[in-house]
Amino acid sequence: MSQFILFNDQFFTKDSAVLQASNRAFKFGDGLFESMRMCNGKLQFPELHADRIKASMKALKMDGYNLLDEYF
Repeated sequence: MSQFILFNDQFFTKDSAVLQASNRAFKFGDGLFESMRMCNGKLQFPELHADRIKASMKALKMDGYNLLDEYF
């Protein structure tokens, strides 16, 4: 099991407090979460993950969903 979490593009140890009371997802219960599996250093099914993330961002009316490209 991982010893770190990635939160807003920063890594934290798994026991770090990263959410604040002002966090929108914490306050309203909305947000986006995606689990991704790595095997031998390679992300499994990256296209499917990217498609789900884009669709979820669009549904939540989050800015930037249309900026996701193949590199993402």
